[in-house]
Amino acid sequence: MSLQEFFHRYQAQFSALNTDGLVELFAVPFTAIFHGELTVWTDRDNLRETVACLLAWYRRQGFLSATHTLADVLPMGPDAATAVVEWTVSHSCTGLWRDQTGYHLQRVNGEWRVYGLIQY
Repeated sequence: MSLQEFFHRYQAQFSALNTDGLVELFAVPFTAIFHGELTVWTDRDNLRETVACLLAWYRRQGFLSATHTLADVLPMGPDAATAVVEWTVSHSCTGLWRDQTGYHLQRVNGEWRVYGLIQY
């Protein structure tokens, strides 16, 4: 699966606010940097709980759907890459919201998985 195909799958799970579908696309351990603060999950159950809370928050904010553009990819050999994704999120109350997120990816058993992200 190419990175473009991976992010189409990610977009579908995100747009559906599907906790299990998104968590399946993450590797553990997983790291995230949000507002300069690093958080690490070493347990898939704790990661699933966090993702469920985040998606519930999006739902409460009027989230409708998300689309993406793969803005940049830096391959790091055949089994690792960094990607910058531009997201356009549609909200029922606030219209469109745009941001960029950086993803660190690795192949796990032949499939791309996100092991870290940075919310810009």
